[in-house]
Amino acid sequence: MLWRNRPEIVFAEGDGRTPRGVVCEKIARYCQHYGKSLSVAHWEETCDYYISRFPLFETYGRKWAARKGQAIHRESDFKRPLYQWGETLFANAVPM
Repeated sequence: MLWRNRPEIVFAEGDGRTPRGVVCEKIARYCQHYGKSLSVAHWEETCDYYISRFPLFETYGRKWAARKGQAIHRESDFKRPLYQWGETLFANAVPM
């Protein structure tokens, strides 16, 4: 998800992924999966970060531990195809 960088919007646990403070934001309800264009090294660093930073391994740790070594893939965790950013991505947006 993308959230506008505003001081009233914060994330749980400091670096979590659940926004707090979103009261009246325009939300485009489409889900699009795309590759993040991370290097393999950056992917592994991201995995290590989530494995070690959350107090309960069960929240994100287990999920990211399973992702180590899998930087290059063609579908999302939800078995949806990944698309390059551009027309193909937006043409395949899934209304929610």
